[in-house]
Amino acid sequence: DNVRLSLGNADDTIFYHDGSNTYIKNEGVGDLVIQNSVTDKDIILKSDDGSGGETAYLTLDGSTGHLNLTPPNNVGIGTSSPDSELHISSATANVKIESSGSGNPSYLHLKNTDNQYDIFNNAGDLVIDENGVAERFRIKDSTGKVGIGTTSPGAKLDVKSQINVTNSDGNSLVGLKGTRFGYSSTYRVVQVGNTSGNESVSIGYDPSGNSSGSFTGDGREVLFRNGAEFTTPNS
Repeated sequence: DNVRLSLGNADDTIFYHDGSNTYIKNEGVGDLVIQNSVTDKDIILKSDDGSGGETAYLTLDGSTGHLNLTPPNNVGIGTSSPDSELHISSATANVKIESSGSGNPSYLHLKNTDNQYDIFNNAGDLVIDENGVAERFRIKDSTGKVGIGTTSPGAKLDVKSQINVTNSDGNSLVGLKGTRFGYSSTYRVVQVGNTSGNESVSIGYDPSGNSSGSFTGDGREVLFRNGAEFTTPNS
C-alpha cells in the first residue's frame, strides 16, 4: 500500500494504491490516452458483478467503432441512481438528436417484438411512421397543418379516415366520415352518426348539380345542393 510507480521526468504519470483505491493519474501535460493498436481488438472495462464474478460492462469495439454497454445496466446522466436504461436528471434536462445534413431525417425508433414506430424530422416535417406499414401522423413545417392518414394535409387538421367519438363505457356515440353515396365524384357529404348507413344525419353539397343515384340508410339525411336545402327520399 501507498507505493507509487512514477513515469516521466517529473512524475508525469503515476500509478499507485492508497490502501483503499487504485489510481492512474496524469499530472504532467497533454492528454491521458488509452490505446489498443491490435487490429480489430477491443478495449474492455470489467468490474465485479456483485456475485463474486466479473462482467465486461463497457466495450469499445475495434472493428465497428461501437460503444457497447452490457445490460442490465442503467446509465445515469446527472444521477447516481438511474432507475431505467437511460436516466437523465437535470434542472433543464434535454436530449438532442441532430442530423448533419439538410433534409436528412433525424430518427427516434420505438420498437418491440410486435412492430416499430419511427418519430423523425423529415425535411422539417414532424412524422410518426409505423415502420413497414404506413405513415400515421404528420405536422407540416411550412404551414403547421396536421395530417392523420395523409402526407399532404390541406387544412389545420386533415384526417383521411373516419372519426369516432366514444363515451367512458366504450360505446360509440358519433361517427364522422366523408362519402358521396354513389353520386358523382364531385359530390361531398359529411355523415354523422352510425356511419354504416343507419341512424345518421348527412349534410352534403354537389357543385355539379348531379341528381342521379340513391341513398341507402334508414335515417333522415338533410342535404344542401347548390346552396339550397332539400331532403332525400329517405326523410
